Amino acid sequence: MKNSIYLLLAVFLFACEDPIAHPDDIDTPTRGKIKISIEENVQPLADQLIDAFEYSYDDAFLVQSYNQEPDVMKELFDDTSRLAIMTRQLNKEEIAFFKSKQFGLIINRNNPDSIFSVDDVKNMLLGNDSNWTSINKNSTLGALNVVFDHGTSCNLRYLTDTLLNGKAPGKNCFSMNSSDSVIAYVKNNPNAVGIVGLNWLGNKYSDGDVMRRAQISMAMIGPDREHAVHPTQSALATGVYPFTRGIYIIKIGMRAGLGTGFASFCYGDRGQLIVQHSGLAPSNPAERKVLIDAH
Repeated sequence: MKNSIYLLLAVFLFACEDPIAHPDDIDTPTRGKIKISIEENVQPLADQLIDAFEYSYDDAFLVQSYNQEPDVMKELFDDTSRLAIMTRQLNKEEIAFFKSKQFGLIINRNNPDSIFSVDDVKNMLLGNDSNWTSINKNSTLGALNVVFDHGTSCNLRYLTDTLLNGKAPGKNCFSMNSSDSVIAYVKNNPNAVGIVGLNWLGNKYSDGDVMRRAQISMAMIGPDREHAVHPTQSALATGVYPFTRGIYIIKIGMRAGLGTGFASFCYGDRGQLIVQHSGLAPSNPAERKVLIDAH
């Protein structure tokens, strides 16, 4: 079963606008100023990519607007933003409109049960397994609670659409107001399971990610418990980890302006190295040449 809950970087360019519709926006692939709408779940990765791009091009300015997925789409629909980073592609209805798309489970560090099958995760979300004895008959943790980062979380939407076949999550599932809130809740509640984007945890060069990772444990997941794995970069890239998802850069406009330049930067060697350093799996790994001296 190949679902998608980890994060890799893919680029989706969608051209639709009249090239003279914005005569005052004289931006090029390496200079100018545009607004970019970003799904909150991928903020750490987006921040790194934008910082690196602006550092490389002194005259490029990307004004970030962080929102939940519905508001990211609204800014695209309202034409208040011409570039977006989100974790799904446009659906048929959205494409038609413009013409007229790696999270993981975290547990408390003191929880001995850290290996789950895909069916375990599904039953947790449905509320069928609302007590830890369903996972381990000897468990003393009591009620099993599942927490998300937000009521309109892309993680919640993804799981509802793909794993639950559109069914609503059980009463044991509830939302916080941010990924950091989910991590704090799981840290303080041994009976909780949290669902957060891996790019909040996977960058070993980020003090924030290292600090968050030290507070919780990452669960292992597989098609069955015997084949469960941690969401390592190799497990994500090869699809061995059962939950994988892409991050998409959606550009509105035919003209090759600053949005095109930023998307190309993200898909190039430097951008993909940033994705890799974030603990995610790049979709276009940078080529690495090794010279072997036989002498």
